[in-house]
Amino acid sequence: MSYRQVDVSSGWDWYVQGWSLFMKNPGMWLVTALVMMIVLAVLSWFPVIGPPAAALINPALLGGMMYGAQQLARGASFEFPHLFQAFRDSDRTGPMILLGLLPMAMLLIMVVFFGAAIFSMLMGALLASKTAGISGAFSVASVLFGLLLLIPIGILLYAALFFAIPRVMLDGVNWIEAIKSSLSACLANVVPMILFLVILMVASVLAAVLTSGLGMFLIAPVLIAAMYCAYTEVYSGGKQSAD
Repeated sequence: MSYRQVDVSSGWDWYVQGWSLFMKNPGMWLVTALVMMIVLAVLSWFPVIGPPAAALINPALLGGMMYGAQQLARGASFEFPHLFQAFRDSDRTGPMILLGLLPMAMLLIMVVFFGAAIFSMLMGALLASKTAGISGAFSVASVLFGLLLLIPIGILLYAALFFAIPRVMLDGVNWIEAIKSSLSACLANVVPMILFLVILMVASVLAAVLTSGLGMFLIAPVLIAAMYCAYTEVYSGGKQSAD
């Protein structure tokens, strides 16, 4: 199954179609999204191994929700166990976990850069000499460089996983091939993908400002449903009904 180019307006249409899927069973969407957030949050509380573990299983949980979206799109029901479908299907467990290596690697990069910056700041505070100023300037530069580096890395991660998750979960594609295909598909549809991301950013900011972040509880399941709709159009050539 090869990808295809879509219209710019698809970046908005995917949310419309995603909302339609969400409204077919909003209760289950919200419950599974809440449980996913709780699982990831609890894992992240554990020192050292918690955050990498959360990053590792995140694609598997997202894949489970997309499996539920697929069931709804086919006229079946979205059930709670679908959230853990990647772990229930032995053929999907390994590849979906391997996809988690990408966000885990990004997390480690963040730890290295910001850890080095904090260490430099501490050393600058301890050194009572002219070198303290140099060290402080270096630490600030390290933080700025790290932030700038995270932007392209984050975009690459977004592009690599956007279609790779449903391709592995729903089509059984090799995880490496799925990542390559996802990057190519995002590049071929760069404008609608940018529009999709901009809409997400605006909605997230509004949710944070107007609802103190509670709006993300609604945005998350609609986003996942929209990602599924994007996958079906780009790889299957058909749009989900917005009825």
